[in-house]
Amino acid sequence: MLPFQPSRPAVGLIAALLLLAAVWEGEPPKARAQSHHDFPSFRYVFDAMWGSKGQGLNQVNGPQGICVSPDGRVFIADTGNDRILVWGENGNPVTSYGSFGTRADWQDPPQFDHPMAVLVDGQGRIFVADTLNDRVVQLDSNGMVVQSWGSLGQGKGEFNQPRALAEDHFGGLWVLDMNNSRVEVFGPDGGFRYSWGTFGTTPNPSDAEMNLPRGMALNSIDQAVVADSGNFRMEVFDNRAVPVTIQGWYGEKGPYEFKDMGSVAVTPVGVAAIADGTSGRVMFYNSRDGLYEYLGRWRAKDEIVSPAFQPKFRGIASDPENRIYVTDIHDNVILRLKPLQPFTPVAPAATPTSKPESPYSGQDFPLQR
Repeated sequence: MLPFQPSRPAVGLIAALLLLAAVWEGEPPKARAQSHHDFPSFRYVFDAMWGSKGQGLNQVNGPQGICVSPDGRVFIADTGNDRILVWGENGNPVTSYGSFGTRADWQDPPQFDHPMAVLVDGQGRIFVADTLNDRVVQLDSNGMVVQSWGSLGQGKGEFNQPRALAEDHFGGLWVLDMNNSRVEVFGPDGGFRYSWGTFGTTPNPSDAEMNLPRGMALNSIDQAVVADSGNFRMEVFDNRAVPVTIQGWYGEKGPYEFKDMGSVAVTPVGVAAIADGTSGRVMFYNSRDGLYEYLGRWRAKDEIVSPAFQPKFRGIASDPENRIYVTDIHDNVILRLKPLQPFTPVAPAATPTSKPESPYSGQDFPLQR
């Protein structure tokens, strides 16, 4: 595989693209003073780029969510084309599911209205956040509808623009309900379990306050790492909605500064990565005693030189090799970053539960409601 594999239209878009030697800009002096530790061995570098604007199988239109299936395929919420794209790990197109509309009939091809998130779970089931239809749609391995649930509202099982999806270790499906500033949790069959979160702007250590959150991912002990976009901060909650940490403010220089937060991913080794849209950055964090300390960042302008390339990152995902995939809704491309060398972060602080309370007793999983 060549280190850079754009499609032909992408070459035209960024003809002056220059892939520099792997350069990692360390934290500026002010940021170093705010960070708990330095991790000179932690580095991500540019690896590959695919796509251009259009409706072909190798093209996208305002892609938002992205995930990597257990078998390594890349699923993309091709939002502007109202479909889900499936690519191989090296950007080769495989198939697509969906078209514009409101139908979601069993065993029929799905219809979507601006889908913004996609999740493939450990059993190969495909879940789509059909954002402007205010619902979740489940597909089978052939892309046909299995079931759907949700409608516009604030009640149990209702949504106002669902924006992110995640699966916990109990098989529950977590849905980030953006405009309701909350998280709803459902069983594998789509049955409502519980919800938490409310609109707010204060860093309240005893409440789950959010402001139009765009991204969410779960770590190895089912802590939810949330991109609280409207508040320009990262929030981490356990699955009882108890805040673990709240970090962040507006900006693009410091280790906890965010300008245009998109989605969140947690790599297999446990690094939390946040896509920060118009700043063209991916921010990396490590959990140490619940602090989620800053590890470093990758910036497009450090490795990609082109006046035409002005990224606006939105979706982010990790594959089994800890590589990072990022969607760019401005340039209509998918980027892949790779770790320069292996890195093992500190494990998140454990919150074990007793055997009667949890089927995962002894494995440090928090209490499931």
